[in-house]
Amino acid sequence: MALLISASASVAAQCADDPNECTLKKLCEVATTIDGGSTIWSTATGSAKHVTVAQSLGMECGVTPIVDLCDTDPSECKLSQICGKATTDNAGQVSWNDSAAAYVVLAKEYGLQCDVSEEAAAEEVIKDFRQAFTSESKLKRQQFQYALKELGYYSYGADGLWGQGTSSAFDKFVSGYGLKGKTEAQVFNSLLAKVDVPSSFAAPKKKVAKTPKNKADKNGLFPEYVCTTTKVVVNISSLEFIIKINRMGSTLVTPDGKVEKLNRKETNAALKDIALDNHTSTNLKFRDNKVINSSSINMPKLDEKETKEFLKSASAADKRKFERIMEQFMAPQKYYIKNNIVSWSQKLPKELLKELIIKAAATSSLDLTKNQYQSSATGGGMKIKLWATCDPS
Repeated sequence: MALLISASASVAAQCADDPNECTLKKLCEVATTIDGGSTIWSTATGSAKHVTVAQSLGMECGVTPIVDLCDTDPSECKLSQICGKATTDNAGQVSWNDSAAAYVVLAKEYGLQCDVSEEAAAEEVIKDFRQAFTSESKLKRQQFQYALKELGYYSYGADGLWGQGTSSAFDKFVSGYGLKGKTEAQVFNSLLAKVDVPSSFAAPKKKVAKTPKNKADKNGLFPEYVCTTTKVVVNISSLEFIIKINRMGSTLVTPDGKVEKLNRKETNAALKDIALDNHTSTNLKFRDNKVINSSSINMPKLDEKETKEFLKSASAADKRKFERIMEQFMAPQKYYIKNNIVSWSQKLPKELLKELIIKAAATSSLDLTKNQYQSSATGGGMKIKLWATCDPS
């Protein structure tokens, strides 16, 4: 027995000094340590050689991998990380990284320049495409602009004229689809292959200024607005989806940076998945310092059949309670105006909280200068922001 103990101690001593004398099990024991319940590689001086040997053999030794959330979710990146992910450096020329669209979108959304020279990029596009664009027929130029608009890169009319809007749209299209280095003809063909363009364009009608039925008050606030949703940002478990809605459908940016074009049916399906399929338009009515919002993003969708069955079988007391809850929920909310921004919030009755996906009051605002509506809500593991353009009725 003493001989066995002595031999075992001798082997252990040899393993401690020389990793090549260790069994695989013993090598892992020396090369790792426990930190906060997780197994990590040991940083002890006497274990350095053992760690090197274990790693060179491809051994994992039960080490818990360290995951940087920034690698999979742009919203988890620190300020010092986001620009590194969103840009590339080629001989000192910093440009946006075409293969990391989600990081680029986030950087631009928060106004980060990341040392990218936008002017240089724009000048390069103008130099390459202006002559090629203007040499095409007017119909072809209009088709280019129409296609760029359908893809969400251009927001003006198809007049066939080269300007900053068209220049910027080509710049974004080339970057978005990884077409840098392609000829003008290849870019044009790629653009027209992605959209069914009209074979003719009607002459533009003269614009007639619309006169709202009601006049604005001293604060510039009209009694009623009709708002059309243009963008929705959804964050679920740190995964961010961006939906930009247009006349034909929408453009979806997935958490991994992929850009997908959705038709109307696919757009409605995507919005239905997050209970927003009835929020593509919003009516705002302002009366007596209160606002009635026809469609805020935390509006519950009540099943009509289930509601009728409930009211049919409910007691008189339960029916009155239900009516009181709905009256409280649909009641106008008090608004406040500061610096041309109208803002308000909507509190939910406690009885409804357990029925909703969004379990927090929504906050909303209307920019009277830009006529832009914004609403946001957080809760239930989901964050939603919604933007819409509004017209006074």
